[in-house]
Amino acid sequence: MIDNKICFIILFSSVIMLINIIQYRKVLKHSLFFNNKTIKISLLIKFNLMMMIIFFVGYIVVAGFVINHIYIKNLLIAVIFLGGSVFVFSVIIVQIRLSEIGHKIYSFDTVKALVNTIEARDPYTRGHSQHVANLCICIYEHLPKLYSMKINKDMLKYAGYLHDIGKIGIPEHILQKKGKLTYEEYETMKTHPIMGKNIIKANVLFAKISDWVYYHHEHIDGNGYFGIKGNDIPIESKIIGIADCFSALVTDRVYRKGKTYEEAIKIMNDVSGTQLDSEILDTFMNIDITKIEQCKPSSL
Repeated sequence: MIDNKICFIILFSSVIMLINIIQYRKVLKHSLFFNNKTIKISLLIKFNLMMMIIFFVGYIVVAGFVINHIYIKNLLIAVIFLGGSVFVFSVIIVQIRLSEIGHKIYSFDTVKALVNTIEARDPYTRGHSQHVANLCICIYEHLPKLYSMKINKDMLKYAGYLHDIGKIGIPEHILQKKGKLTYEEYETMKTHPIMGKNIIKANVLFAKISDWVYYHHEHIDGNGYFGIKGNDIPIESKIIGIADCFSALVTDRVYRKGKTYEEAIKIMNDVSGTQLDSEILDTFMNIDITKIEQCKPSSL
């Protein structure tokens, strides 16, 4: 009778440990977006996951010993196993809750409030960031699984919304200039992705997307802001680049009227494979126009 009780407790412990492993993968998922300063945390999380797997296998092995009447340490060992599983479970729940709180603190509404403050400096671009974020998600939802499975949808949305955050450091006379920018003014404008990256990477939650923002003005042929080309450009940056290009073309700016959908698509198609990624652009051009129109916020 005592053998049955011990075996039941150990097997029950193994079930709890299996639940722990499944739950802990959520923490591991969030750890993928830590920056280099917190890489040790990511490694520790992976180590903990490995230890839980070892414990799980150990529980099954010990249960097998008990079933075969190979005694280890009676009921006391079984209770220790159970207590260890419950303790680990409680720690995981705390970590998941802290992670959820962090995501709520830096919610999309908070990011929107920040970007709206920046866009208030230039009424002609008001709503542009939300438009780009909406277009990014629309493109994401139509990408082949081979691509979309590699992308974090929420982080892509944040990156789309924050892509121009570096313009907070650009003088208003450049942002609102009606004519063509001088060489010096253009060089100043080109610094906004750098400033955007520096602003974003200071936040541990958004550190991963700082490079996506930094590279969103890169061209496939290497003739973008910083000369990065082809596969060296993150796929998220390529998506933002297409969304940003379309939004800029179809909306009114201080120096010109917005173009029609057809005119914008023709211009973008002309730079397919040179400025814009051809595969992602093909995906974009095959999206129903009504879905594209739904991405446009009322403020534009």
